[in-house]
Amino acid sequence: MRIERYSEQHDEDIRRLVREFQDESLAEYGMTFNEEALTRTIDEIKHWGFLLVVDGKCQGLLAGREVRTPQGDDKCWHEVIWFVNKDYRKYGLRLLEAGKAILKAEGFTSIVMVYMHNSKSDKLHRLYTRLGYKPMETNFIGRL
Repeated sequence: MRIERYSEQHDEDIRRLVREFQDESLAEYGMTFNEEALTRTIDEIKHWGFLLVVDGKCQGLLAGREVRTPQGDDKCWHEVIWFVNKDYRKYGLRLLEAGKAILKAEGFTSIVMVYMHNSKSDKLHRLYTRLGYKPMETNFIGRL
């Protein structure tokens, strides 16, 4: 098991993981990915993507975007997806910690993590609190 930066050699595994995330977390909200949208999403997040690789296959993905805070010029990293294949979820925290270490070394001063309310939100809330995160905002989605 190793953590590495995004690599196109794992592109098909990453697509599989994002589809699994879609099926597990987003489908009930009426969200669907098509291949074009999937490609666009991967292109947008790959610069700040971290992979959990086991036996040469990507089994987990932590990816996000750089944002500048309105309070100054601090670099903040905003998570877009943190998803680990069910069989490898015990390594999810290692993926997060390795990603945070890389981000800190590259000048980021803060990180925003999110979770879906249909994804064991109580458990994730406790995890983030235990790791020193503070609740910041809640989002709601509605169809137009």
